[in-house]
Amino acid sequence: MTEKQINELRASLPKWENGNPPTLTLEQQIISEELDIREFMLSCLAYGNDYFEAIKSSWYVDNRRPNDFDWDRLEKLGIKNGRQRVQELWDEMKKDFEEHATIAYHVYTDYEGCSYNSVVWDDEK
Repeated sequence: MTEKQINELRASLPKWENGNPPTLTLEQQIISEELDIREFMLSCLAYGNDYFEAIKSSWYVDNRRPNDFDWDRLEKLGIKNGRQRVQELWDEMKKDFEEHATIAYHVYTDYEGCSYNSVVWDDEK
């Protein structure tokens, strides 16, 4: 799934309105959660990191959702084997990335001197 596809699917979900969060169906909650997971996976791929190693890092634990792995959240939504589902998403994202994406290195440098990569998908060329 490309970044464009992720954004299009996310845009189809109900939005916040007048400061109130959307009411999502169970199916929409699962879609939203899986899109969050896919976005982090794309970041991992853009920097050459393995997703399952990245989620063990202190940055992920401190800045994302402490002590709550992605598969735990899926299981709370009724996915029977969340770990297996996350592995399926990772395998799919890696395959799509390898077949349809190119990394553009050092496309932006922030005020602290950190350099950022970007992903260019075949459907964006």
